[in-house]
Amino acid sequence: MIGYHAYIHLVEGMLHRERQLVVGKNLTEEIERAALAVQYARLGLQVAVVSSGDAGIYGMAGVVFEYIARQNLADAPEVEVLPGISAFQAAAARVGAPLMHDFAAVSLSDLLTPWPLISERLRLAAQADFVLALYNPKSRKRQKQWVQAQEIIRACRPGSTPVGVVRNAYRDQESVVVTDLDHLSDEPVDMLTTVLIGNSQSFVWNSRIITPRGYYAPKPDGPRVLVLGGTHEARLMARRIRERGAQVTLSYRGPAPAPKDDGVRIYSGDFDVDNLTRFLREREIQFVVDMTHMDASIIHTTAQQAAGQCAVPYLRWERPESIPSNPLVREVPSHQEAALALRDQAGTVFLTTGIKSLETYVAALGAYRAADLVVRLLPRAGTLAVAERLGLGAHQIVAMVGPYSRELNGALYDRYHVQAVVTKSSSDDLHSKVEPALERLIPVIVVRTAPASSGSLAMTLPEIEREIFGGTQGG
Repeated sequence: MIGYHAYIHLVEGMLHRERQLVVGKNLTEEIERAALAVQYARLGLQVAVVSSGDAGIYGMAGVVFEYIARQNLADAPEVEVLPGISAFQAAAARVGAPLMHDFAAVSLSDLLTPWPLISERLRLAAQADFVLALYNPKSRKRQKQWVQAQEIIRACRPGSTPVGVVRNAYRDQESVVVTDLDHLSDEPVDMLTTVLIGNSQSFVWNSRIITPRGYYAPKPDGPRVLVLGGTHEARLMARRIRERGAQVTLSYRGPAPAPKDDGVRIYSGDFDVDNLTRFLREREIQFVVDMTHMDASIIHTTAQQAAGQCAVPYLRWERPESIPSNPLVREVPSHQEAALALRDQAGTVFLTTGIKSLETYVAALGAYRAADLVVRLLPRAGTLAVAERLGLGAHQIVAMVGPYSRELNGALYDRYHVQAVVTKSSSDDLHSKVEPALERLIPVIVVRTAPASSGSLAMTLPEIEREIFGGTQGG
């Protein structure tokens, strides 16, 4: 019997030391365990290599197989893998049924895998709306990765997303907590903790996390809801309330993505107060959910006025800001202050703050600095005309419909030899702009965008759902 000391201890009651050779090894001695197991097996002994959970999931099965493959042994011993219950399965059973749909397991330990690769996998899994199972969230020597992982996930998911925090599942000193993303940082975690983070469909019922798979068809007579889009979260919200039975129309001001087979209707086009009022009446809309960017003041006002004329509830959501903590990241309260901070900045400045603030930067920096500006804009004729009127040439304009991936932003920084990046705290792809800049040691200025609506109007996603469906979330 060969294994890590702690795992050997867990099966002590099954051992027969008078007729078995029991070898305990330390952590980080996985290769030594595999080599010793193969050595004994080649002598004709029956060898058991002990793992916790499932040996094939972050366990010893792969270490043993890879050792044999690398040695290219002519008399390689036969290896049988016995399946077990992995930590994420045990943890899931303790908190309900969070893994009923597609999920991704990610270990946050960078002992064997570089952190940039881990963070990129985590970001993509979060964006793809997988339920997340996080292993090895934090150790005594490894603290910052847990903080950064939460920042990555919060950039893709609302703070109301259900979270299960399970330590020592089915063992002594077990701890089980059901919370949400906003309060996750309040919970202690360590190497014995598994964290399960729900997707856009997950909800909490009776202190249990449930992730629907679609067995229950949406009710055809549910409330009629207009979701004003423009953010990643708007799409997720539209799908979520559709799953709960609402009849949903998702509206985009500009070109809309291709409709998906999820029952959500797509509308593309501008609204003023008159045509939005007419739209609400013709479609018999019962709720207006405004999930546009917090600085889109025109549509906020338009939606409030049209909803008021139709006596329809106006429900406003605003993205919680999550600005990465790093010495290279500077937070400022306005575009004017950001522009002033750039006056002494050498090299190319990459602006991702949109067309509305462009004149502020050009005016503050002056003509002598404008040649070093590169701006990221939407490819609209009016937008490009404004940029050209302000003196920017074609070589200074990146015009493309997003979303911009982390890799694409990094490639743009390299292409233009960027020395500083400016963005907004309200950006829905904030981390995909900031992270590649920090990897290149490029300073970032983040303009904290003041909410366009009053604080009394802003609601959380669960509050919006309660307004639409009544009662408690997930009922």
